[in-house]
Amino acid sequence: MCMMIYGVACLFFLYCDFISNEHGIDGFIQEYGLRTVDKYGMVDQDLGKSLVTMMYFSLTVLSTVGYGDYYPVVSSEMLLCSFFMMMGVAVFSWIMGEITILS
Repeated sequence: MCMMIYGVACLFFLYCDFISNEHGIDGFIQEYGLRTVDKYGMVDQDLGKSLVTMMYFSLTVLSTVGYGDYYPVVSSEMLLCSFFMMMGVAVFSWIMGEITILS
């Protein structure tokens, strides 16, 4: 589960970074201050904060809890998160099924 949470966090960050750089869309990363650009075009990024925020977000998405403090901003991010939610439900259901079989 930890690897899945980390993997989803990395994939979502890379996707948000891609749409920000390639399409100029201010989405999740800019909304929550994970990356800021100053007036000289220099990128300021705290990798520790970004990692913790993205892993927290991916855990809430995969467990379908969704606390509401972090949420996707752009429609394409919402679509990707919907896929991650379905993937999380499937994996949790599989794990619970395996535990039930052991009992």
